[in-house]
Amino acid sequence: MRFREDFGDYQRQLFNVDGMGLPHETALAQIDLLRAEVVPELRKEFARLRPAHVPE
Repeated sequence: MRFREDFGDYQRQLFNVDGMGLPHETALAQIDLLRAEVVPELRKEFARLRPAHVPE
């Protein structure tokens, strides 16, 4: 949500899940966490705060 505050209603996110040489299993767990918990919450907040002139 900080990205949105700084740059506006840009609707793409970039996540680095394997930086710093993380083990493969840890990177996969992070992706699963993003899918299950983080992205759904971001989508809810983006939808709630999206101005009328910004497309879905």
